[in-house]
Parts: sequence; structure tokens; C-alpha cells
Amino acid sequence: MKTIKKVQFAYRLVIDASTTSIWEKYVFDATYKEYYLQEQLFQQETNKVETFRELLRQNKKAEQLHYLVGMATIPYIEQLEGNLYQITDNLNKTHLNFVDFELDIINSSNQNHANHKVALTFYTKQYFYFGEVNNHYLISSDEELKTNIKTLMIPNRQHFSIVSIELEDE
Repeated sequence: MKTIKKVQFAYRLVIDASTTSIWEKYVFDATYKEYYLQEQLFQQETNKVETFRELLRQNKKAEQLHYLVGMATIPYIEQLEGNLYQITDNLNKTHLNFVDFELDIINSSNQNHANHKVALTFYTKQYFYFGEVNNHYLISSDEELKTNIKTLMIPNRQHFSIVSIELEDE
């Protein structure tokens, strides 16, 4: 029988006009400006549409906008230096680290920036996994398992999920 040895988490951060964090406001503004510039490449000359969803229905190549708009977030992602500050342990002391991210445009409008909404999904490195305790993931960021293991208890929460597992034989 196989058991779970390591897990990788993902955290999805939704950013829209109602965001209150300064960093998220910068991401919001940068992604809207980039969307506004890039979406023009996918518009039809004779039948221009207002929203991202309408644009996708009209031109399947507009899927590229997720990636193109995501490029505008790179300077802000680099500021985080791999730290996922939104996800901390039960003591609110230690945060998780991420190794990759992707941006999804949930919706946007070339007429009203208040309708712009994106999501950043952060992918963590792999952590040793020991199970769940009281709706908390019991994990370790140690590089190898020894007799004395430092652990973290990370609360399970909305938009936070295990996205991959590494199995081992018992």
C-alpha cells in the first residue's frame, strides 16, 4: 500500500476593485493597464466587444491574454521573494513559500476598470505531509526526515488546496 509522503499546495488570490492591500492594488492596476492594451489585438475591427468573456466567445485566441496580462505581475511577484505571506502557520509566525504562479483573468472590461477581476494562483514547494489535525495540515519544510522534525500546522481555508502528492511504499 502507498501513503502520502509529500504534498504541494496552491493558493488562489482573487484581486478586484474592492481589494484593500496596497500590493494587491498595484497588481490590480498593472493587470488592468496591460489588459486594456493587449485586448485590442484580439478585437474584430467591425464588431468590438466590451468584456473579456465576450472577447473569448468571439476569438478563442484571446486565451493568450491570461499569459500576456500575467507578465505585468512579474515585478510585483518578485517583490514577494518566494514568500506566500497570506498563508501562515497556526501560530501566525511562519508562512509558506511558493515556487511558481499563474494569473487567470476572471473578467474584465475595456470600458470600466471596476469590472476587472483577476486571480493569482501560487504553487508552493513540496512539504512532508503527516495528515490533518483539527482541520489543519500537519507538514514539515525540513529537507529530510530525521528523528526530530520541525512541523507546521497550516489551517485549511478557502482557496487553499493540495494540488499534488508524492506517494511512497509503506
